Amino acid sequence: MNKADVARNYREKFPTYPTLKLARIMYEDNKLLFKNVDSARGSLRYIEGKQGDEKRKKVANSPFVLTEPRPYNPYNLP
Repeated sequence: MNKADVARNYREKFPTYPTLKLARIMYEDNKLLFKNVDSARGSLRYIEGKQGDEKRKKVANSPFVLTEPRPYNPYNLP
């Protein structure tokens, strides 16, 4: 499995998690695959189409590309 495949699997399991939180979880579970948390976060940003127009074209048909942003308060804190 490559980094993008791992990121897709985690995003399917946790669709509402913020990117950084999910990147931390991915890194803790796969320290041999990812160099650091930022590397895991970069893989998530890639599959979500958040790395610019050129890379967004490569993943245009991906179900992970969001049309609307995730909620800023996913835990409904006051």
